[in-house]
Amino acid sequence: MNKLKVLLIALLILSVFGCSTIKVINPGGCGSTPNESTCLGETTIPIEHEDLFLKASKQAIDIVGSDEFKQALIVFSETNTSNGSHVSAWSRVDVKGIPGLLMADLQGLEISTFGGVKGLAAKLFYGTQAKEGDGVGPILFNRWSLKRSSASIANTIVHEAAHRIGLSHPSRANNEDVGLCEPPYVIGSLIEKQIEGSNWKPKGHCS
Repeated sequence: MNKLKVLLIALLILSVFGCSTIKVINPGGCGSTPNESTCLGETTIPIEHEDLFLKASKQAIDIVGSDEFKQALIVFSETNTSNGSHVSAWSRVDVKGIPGLLMADLQGLEISTFGGVKGLAAKLFYGTQAKEGDGVGPILFNRWSLKRSSASIANTIVHEAAHRIGLSHPSRANNEDVGLCEPPYVIGSLIEKQIEGSNWKPKGHCS
C-alpha cells in the first residue's frame, strides 16, 4: 500500500472517530534530586500519553544534568569531530557549555502536539516526529509518532531543545547518515543511550 493510500484511509478514519482528548499539564515534568527545581513548562498532550511525557521529561532533565552526559559529549567531540562531512556543524560549538545551555532551555520549555492529516503526511513523507515550532513557542510533537519509549521521547525533547540553543543538522535533508552525526541528533542519541543502558540499539543513530 503506497503512502497516498494510507493518507486517504487515515482521513476516512479521522472523519469517523475524531481526535484524542487533550490534557494540559502545568508545569510539565520535573527532574529528580538534584534537578527537582528544573521543570518543563505547559505541556499540552493527548491524555493517554500523560505518564509517558512526565517520565520522559524527568529523564531528559536528569540526564542533561548528569556528569555522565557531559563526559559522553566531550568524548564524542574529541573522537568524532575532526574528520567527515559532519565536522562543519560542530565548528565553533562549545561542547562543554552545551549541558548548561540545554538545562536553562529545558526550564519552562513548553510542549504541544499536532496531528490529523497534516501530522500523518509529515510522518509518511518526511519522517517528522516533532518540530521546533517558531523558536519561541512550544515544541510540537507529531501525535502519529507518540507510540514509542520514554527514552525516545526524551531524545526528541532534548534534540529540539538543542535547536533552541543554536545547534543544527544542516546535512540532514540531503544526507541522513551525515545528519545523524551532527549536534542535535548526537545529543539526543546520547540521552537515549544513557537511559536505555544495556538495551541500547545503535541502529538509526550516528555510527
